[in-house]
Amino acid sequence: MRRGRSEQGRSLIELIVIWIAIFIIAGFFLGRANILLVNARESALKNELNNLRLAISLYYILHKAYPDNIEELIDKVYEIQARKGSGLRGKFLNNLKYSSEGKLKDPFGKIYVYNSQSGVVKSQTVKYRDW
Repeated sequence: MRRGRSEQGRSLIELIVIWIAIFIIAGFFLGRANILLVNARESALKNELNNLRLAISLYYILHKAYPDNIEELIDKVYEIQARKGSGLRGKFLNNLKYSSEGKLKDPFGKIYVYNSQSGVVKSQTVKYRDW
């Protein structure tokens, strides 16, 4: 008895075409996921640089000098007294990533560069050095 086309299995050519289509679609989504990951890291880098710069500025206002290193800002606690006995107390920085040497890392995994003379902090990640 002869089988109809619907009862036969797929030919090798048809299977290859299906697999190629699957790989093309998967490649598109993986490429898009990578773009989204880079965008998220860029946003995190902007936020971290802003937080670091604000913490350095606050340290300078309170101590009239820049910190010797940015890691010093992690452990130090600041206290600002107001007139009527109230005030602010807290850490300069929280929840940042460290390298194995104890240096602060940016979201791309590079160590931040800090100049204690000028108070300037930058990322070592090539594309973002001028941020």
